Amino acid sequence: MALFEYQGRRVNVVDGDTYDLKLDLGFHITRELRVRLEGIDTHEISGQPRESEEFQRGTEERLFVESWFDTAEREYDGKWPIVAETTKDRTGKYGRYLVSISRRADGADLADDLRANFDDIEYE
Repeated sequence: MALFEYQGRRVNVVDGDTYDLKLDLGFHITRELRVRLEGIDTHEISGQPRESEEFQRGTEERLFVESWFDTAEREYDGKWPIVAETTKDRTGKYGRYLVSISRRADGADLADDLRANFDDIEYE
């Protein structure tokens, strides 16, 4: 399986493991895609009662991810502050590409940083 690597930036953080990204495909072609972070399963926000532990934990995880992307954008002085990698043949049950995401400025890996800050988010 070949690995595909795209420079990109955040458009939206849906929750802790699902994001809308704008990716540079090359030749001045870009595409917005909803992607899923490979190996991570954060707590759900959508459809959960606001007072539930699931919603509260999911909100904390989403805020962490938003801050992570903020750091990527602040520390990289360029149009494409992140790198998304996929084999393009792996999609989740909702058809989203499974990706790993790293910051171009310092090489930090989003999944590793989530694991270091939150328990029980590993996807089996």
